[in-house]
Amino acid sequence: MDNLLLRRLIVVANGRQVYNEEFHKGMNIIRGNNGSGKSTIIELIYYVLGADHLDWKEEALKCDYVLAEIEISGSVVTLRREIKKESKQSIQISWGNIEEVKETSWGVYSMRRSEVKESFSQVMLRHLNIPDVEDDTNLTMHQLLRVLYIDQITQTNLLMRYEGFDSIIRREAVSKTLMGAYNTQLFRDEIELKERQNNYEMYKIEIDRLQYFLRENGSNLPIEELRKKINENLERIQKITLSLSEDMQNSLRSTSARKKKDDTAIDKIFKEMKDAKEELIKLNDKYNSINYDIIDSEDFIADLKQRDIDLANSIAMREYLPTLAVKYCPVCLNPVSPDSDDEKCPLCKQELSENTLVTNALRLKNELNFQIKESQSLLQKKKDETESLKSHIFNLKNKISYFQTQVDNYSIEVEPTVQKERDDSQFLKGQLSKEIEYLNREIAFQEKIQEDYRILDNLNQEIEQLKRLIESKREKLKRNYFDAINKIKEIAKQFIRNDIGRDLPVDESSLSKLEIDFEKTNSFAINNRNNFAASSMVYLKNSIMFAFFFASLELPSMNYPRFILCDNIEDKGMEPERSHKFQLNLFEMAQKYLDKDFQMIITTSMIEPSLDNTEICVGASYTQSEKSLNFGSAV
Repeated sequence: MDNLLLRRLIVVANGRQVYNEEFHKGMNIIRGNNGSGKSTIIELIYYVLGADHLDWKEEALKCDYVLAEIEISGSVVTLRREIKKESKQSIQISWGNIEEVKETSWGVYSMRRSEVKESFSQVMLRHLNIPDVEDDTNLTMHQLLRVLYIDQITQTNLLMRYEGFDSIIRREAVSKTLMGAYNTQLFRDEIELKERQNNYEMYKIEIDRLQYFLRENGSNLPIEELRKKINENLERIQKITLSLSEDMQNSLRSTSARKKKDDTAIDKIFKEMKDAKEELIKLNDKYNSINYDIIDSEDFIADLKQRDIDLANSIAMREYLPTLAVKYCPVCLNPVSPDSDDEKCPLCKQELSENTLVTNALRLKNELNFQIKESQSLLQKKKDETESLKSHIFNLKNKISYFQTQVDNYSIEVEPTVQKERDDSQFLKGQLSKEIEYLNREIAFQEKIQEDYRILDNLNQEIEQLKRLIESKREKLKRNYFDAINKIKEIAKQFIRNDIGRDLPVDESSLSKLEIDFEKTNSFAINNRNNFAASSMVYLKNSIMFAFFFASLELPSMNYPRFILCDNIEDKGMEPERSHKFQLNLFEMAQKYLDKDFQMIITTSMIEPSLDNTEICVGASYTQSEKSLNFGSAV
């Protein structure tokens, strides 16, 4: 059975233990007068188990940290958490009991989730086999403890511990998880079902699109017929290619005699065209080189202009700022030795007149302006040269084109009829090739449609299987929920029947209308009523919360960790007899489950006499003078 059990609690202040007590399975009672520190101990347990406590009592803030040796689903673990006002304090975990803990064995776990490391809650939930909630709720130990911890601050008409910015979704996730009515895999299955259904629709749309294309543009022939037609076209293309090759050879033989006569003229044209092309290459190279120089020159001029602007700004700044002392050399970074002569530069030791700095700056500015003008003049010459080159390049290209035309005029002349036959053959060859391309595309579309139908069939089977699986899990979770809520009501009614109060209805007609709602209202009612006397509201709330706890001992389907803290047994003016009766009810109920691993930790200022000083009591009976936290030992 997955359970949580506190075995030992140590509180340290100023390096010394101010509390050190062992706890045990079953019922544990922390007793003492009001104001003796019982609630502080409960809150420290609540805190070390992962709650985000912000409203510390003064005594708790005197402490440094709290240690808890716990048993979690059979494994012994030690937790350590520093006590600070700031929220989200990390928790240290060491696997083993307190006596075995070494300083190097601690692992630090944050309250926040991250991609690289589990949070404290993720570690705890995993070892308790409590499913994580895979949505924006982010189930945490803090949220679970809102059910496991019955405090004094929360209003008596609220079941789960009060928390600002609470939501129905969060309460539903927490309560249903503990009842065993939430399944992580169901959430994943529902996401997977949506993905499968989306994919199914996408493939249907694709099939419709391909079928529309085939209706409008296809031949409607089966794939085998299309392949047969492709092979026929390939054979025709092969014959046409062979015929064209033979015709070309015959034409070359018939014109070879005439071609010999013109060899000398053609050679001369080829030589002139070759020389023109070589010259064109050189001119293009020169043109590109000058263009690169132009880009460099423009960058250089832009840099000079920026330096001119910076120098002008420097001169202007000198008019507003006094001379600044230079304490360190900008080259070697050694301190500059002070010079008593204010007329010398502190670095280069050159003589300085009253306007030396400004004069030097103006001199540099004039030099920059001269460089800019010279550079701009050279830049313009380069641009003029590129324009000239462009004209030469254009003329050369025309010349080469003229030579190419002459070469074409000496090409083999073919009789018009023969040429037409060749043109027709080439055209037919192109048509056949294009038709093969369309036929192959039609085959590809038909094969794609067949493949999509196969995928659709598989998707449909997966969708139906997922639907059945999801429905089965939903039914199981629904049964788990109703089993849990009915068992909680059944046990709560037993506590209510055993009450000695006067205003809680105990007749079966009224008890049959006991309503428990963790999600929407976080409240309860009997016969549509929840405005009983304050002490009766405490009794009724405690009955329901302990019924939740005891239900988990009977129903294996629940994920409740068989652990509960209660700091509210006799709050709101409850009479001692009524509190004693409830304590006895708890004790007697616990005796039924001695074969189970569970733990109840309660506080009371009016312990039932028959339970006092027994093995179920933890620590001494605390008083105002001898409180739970013994700071006397921490001085």
